[in-house]
Amino acid sequence: MRLLLCISAAALPACDLCTLSTAVEARDGRTGLSLGILQDYGHAGRLVEAGNLRRNSEDQHINTSSTKLVASYRFTESVGLRLNLPYVVKSWQRREPSGLDRGSDSGLGDTLVELTGTPVRLMASWGTLVVACFAGVEMPTGNSSRLQEESTVAPPAPRPIPYPGATIGIRHVPVAGGGTANVIHGHQLTLGSGSWDVVAGVQMRVSTDRFYFTLYSYGHLNGSGTHDYRFGPMVAWGAGPGAYLVFDDQGTLGLTANCSGQASRRDTVHGEKLAHSGGTYVYVGPSLTGTWSNRLSGELGLDLPVVQKTNGTQIVDTWRMHGGLTWRL
Repeated sequence: MRLLLCISAAALPACDLCTLSTAVEARDGRTGLSLGILQDYGHAGRLVEAGNLRRNSEDQHINTSSTKLVASYRFTESVGLRLNLPYVVKSWQRREPSGLDRGSDSGLGDTLVELTGTPVRLMASWGTLVVACFAGVEMPTGNSSRLQEESTVAPPAPRPIPYPGATIGIRHVPVAGGGTANVIHGHQLTLGSGSWDVVAGVQMRVSTDRFYFTLYSYGHLNGSGTHDYRFGPMVAWGAGPGAYLVFDDQGTLGLTANCSGQASRRDTVHGEKLAHSGGTYVYVGPSLTGTWSNRLSGELGLDLPVVQKTNGTQIVDTWRMHGGLTWRL
């Protein structure tokens, strides 16, 4: 049995959260059970309108932490199954028409079950080439009551309010005049999507001598969830060259220049598109990766936004951190 511990902070929901461990497992092809913990953390505090940065005078922001318990089993060198169970913590400060709202929420997120495969594992005199892929289903185990904020349909009876100070009606309308309100929405604070979703992607790693290159891409397709809210389809990608600063019998230390991004269409509620949702985002940043004695491997890095093309007015990422540690018993 192997014990896998990963620490990561990408805001994206799939393979980039465990890129390092996936590459290691795919490369060596070992069968058996792996157990792991993943940790994401991100801070969103940039107020952007249609790609233009605006002054965030009221310090509206969202902090998101997600701790994930992961269990995976490789039946053969090429086929495996993985379970990802997250626990999400969010805190925020946002502008309401009645004043500033400061709050926090926590609970179980949406559970992801994936079938993993390694169709290509090539080792030659010039180096190695590994291609790994996965496809999975995300189950609506997270609390999605905050999506109620997005509904424009008045209920026949007073709507249950999930937290003090909540208002009935859509939140996607900036307040005219000084400052803005309703730029942090229920779909950003929700712990779950409330829908059955499909995730699929592919990852590639090429290495030769002291140099390597990684590439991944995946898509996320959401179903219709609670309160008739549907998150827009999303495509994410990432790539980066790297070089080993240390490479000997005891271990390695590599430096990678990462570039990642995502693009998503507008969300819909009751079949109508929401103007202030979706967009295109690109991040860059360094990452350190290391191994020791073929038993321990790790990664630590930082992502900074360079492109944030939003639809409408939104609060978006200021920075993201990611890292990982894999321990083989």
